[in-house]
Order: sequence, then structure tokens, then C-alpha cells
Amino acid sequence: MFKNSFRLYLQPKALIMFVMGFASGLPLALTASTLAAYFTESSVSLIDIGLLSLAGQPYIFKFLWAPLLDRYHLKFLDHRLGNIFAFQIALIALIFTLSLFNPYHHIYLMIGIATVIAFCSASQDMMINAYQVEILESDERGMGSAMYVFGYRIALLLASAVALILASHIGFQYTYRIMALCMLPAILATLVAPKLKQKNKNLTRKSLAQTFIEPIKELTQRYTKSCLLLLLISIILYKLGDAFTLSLSTTFLLRYLHFSMTDLALANKTLGLIATIFGGLAGGLLLNRMRLYPALILCGILQAVSNLGFMLLAYVGHNYNVMVIVISIEAFFSGMGTCAFMALLMKITQKEFAASQFAIFTALSSLGRVYIGPIAAVWVLHIGWTMFYFYCFIIGLPVLLTLWMCKKILYSSTQKTNPEYELINA
Repeated sequence: MFKNSFRLYLQPKALIMFVMGFASGLPLALTASTLAAYFTESSVSLIDIGLLSLAGQPYIFKFLWAPLLDRYHLKFLDHRLGNIFAFQIALIALIFTLSLFNPYHHIYLMIGIATVIAFCSASQDMMINAYQVEILESDERGMGSAMYVFGYRIALLLASAVALILASHIGFQYTYRIMALCMLPAILATLVAPKLKQKNKNLTRKSLAQTFIEPIKELTQRYTKSCLLLLLISIILYKLGDAFTLSLSTTFLLRYLHFSMTDLALANKTLGLIATIFGGLAGGLLLNRMRLYPALILCGILQAVSNLGFMLLAYVGHNYNVMVIVISIEAFFSGMGTCAFMALLMKITQKEFAASQFAIFTALSSLGRVYIGPIAAVWVLHIGWTMFYFYCFIIGLPVLLTLWMCKKILYSSTQKTNPEYELINA
């Protein structure tokens, strides 16, 4: 039976999802953990490293321009792939530009460039997510989520572990130029990817104001207010514990536990990302055999408990073997949780408004990852690393309650319209 499930990963669509995930992951890593390592090695203060996370604000506010991407597109490709292509070209140019500066002299300029990269990356992600919603059938969502996570994590592996190893030999500036070139295969894949059906003409006939209003209006018509509110809260909370845990993990391992950059590349970046890939694939198989609601609960519990490993590591101190075990376990269950979470977002997104609604959902889920950097830095300075990671575990638990409440609401048929949208029937 698992053999039949595994065949899903050999479909042509699976390869497309892999490449799309790769294109999403590469810019994110280069403006997050890898750039944080660059800043750390350049003797930038912990507070300034925390400020770097603010460069990810476009991931929060992308819903502001998402309706425009639903409405407008380049003419030579379909209504999703054309925009993906344009943003990928921009990303190559911007990543190369980032390589021209040094954080010791231009730290705020580099944070600014990283913010522009995040804008283009977030826009590309919106188009990729919309493409996923439209091209994947309901029984392919688990596979699509898993392969997207697979490609995403391979990109993180390249842009973090490989990038750090390269940086230790040739420096960060040349490394970033090489990483810019790594976006080229994604552009080729975008050009040859299967085209979607003709864009919905009803959307282009609407006024510009309606373009922004209709995606939200459709959500409020599809769900009751209480159900929609609980769904949105669940989206914010589902990966929040992980966001806190990983927000300063690079600095924690380099500066507090005194691991080398090579240790960080081999254990945290390489083994951790490989574990995440296998976790994502396991999550896809789980979703193929289990309904979405119980899969979300199971993955939510596992990823919360796995965060306690960092508390153990902070208590034990500099121990390479413990670090490898802790990082691998946390990454595996985080990958499972990400796969289930992506399937949830695809399930509750309407195809006609795919870019706009998916942008709203992913923006909410990015709140923790973007804004907790400075909070986490101040928190660590006051309570220490051990207690910080214990609270990361606690933060991961409330979502189980909100998901349970979503289940009760949907079972009691308070959803306003088509039962096709019930999470519990996914």
C-alpha cells in the first residue's frame, strides 16, 4: 500500500512541485540564516542580527499586493507562470547585488537589499502557491506539499550548508554570486512547466476595488465568523513554536555553544535539512492515509515536543553528538508539520482567488518568523537559552486547542456553504 502511495512522487507534477519549492527556498535562506551567519562572522551585535529578521516583512504584508497578481500577468506565459518568471529574474539580479557589500560597513544597506529580495521572493511564492492550488487535484495535495517541502529544503541545504562551506574557503561575497546563478534552473523549469487553463475572465472584469475585496468576501461567505477566526488563529499558531526555536539557532550554536562554521554546516544545515526532507515525505505519505485534521493534530504535537531538544542542548552544552540528534529529530517532525500545514492552506484556498487568499494565510503564518527575532533576542538576554527553549515548547501547544475547536465547529455544520470545504473531510 505504501508502494502505491510512493508512486505519487514519480508523477510529472511532483517534479514541478520540487522545482517550485527549490525556487522558493533559495532566496529565503540567503536573507535569513546564511546572512545571519555572515553578520555573526563580521562581529555584528546580537541586536542587529535580531533586526535582520525584520527584512522578512514582505512575507507578512504580501497580501496587500496579492490581488494585483491575481488580476495582472505577463502575456507570454499563463496567468501564474509569467509572473513567476519575472520575479525569478529580479531575484538573480538582487542576490548578486547583495554580494557587492560588506556588513561591517554597510549593514543597514544590506538589510534594505535583503528586504527587497524578500519582496520579490514573497511575490514569487504567492504565484507558486497559486499555481499549486490550481494544478493539483485534491488527492495530489499531500504529494504536492511533500515535494514542495523537498525542493524547498534542498534549496535551504544549498543556500545554507553548502554556502557556509563555500564561504569558509572563498568568502561570503563570492558565495552569494554563485547562489544567484543557482536560480537559473528554476527559470528554465518555469518556462517548460505545464500551462494552466485560461485565467478566470470574471476576475478581470471586476473593478480594481472589487479585486481587493472579493477574496476576503468569499472567505466570509464560505465560513461563519467564528470558524474563520479560529482557522486564522490556527494558521498563526501552527508554526509559531518552531519560529521561536529557530529564530536565533545559528547564533545559539556559533556564539553560545561555540561550534565552528563547519560543525554548523554539517550538522545543523546538512543533517537537519535532510531530516526535514524525509519528514516532509513522511508527512505526504501520512496525508495519503489519514484525513487532514488528525494529521494536523499529530504533527502539531510532535513538532512541539521536538523543540524540547534544544532545551536539552542548552543544558548539556557543547556536545556534537547531542546537537546532531536534537537537530535531526526537530527537523524531521518540523518537516512533517510543514507538509500537513501546506495541505491545510491548499484545502481552504479558493482557486479563483488563489494568490490573494494563500497570501493572506501564509502572511499570517509568517508573523512569528518575521517579528519574533528582536523579541527572542531580548528574551534570551533576560532568561537565558535553557528557559527560552522551554517556553518555545509551551508556545507550540495552544494551536492544538484551536484546531480542536475548528473540528467541533465544522462537525456541527456551522460552515455556511458547500461541505466540500470541511477540513475534517479532507
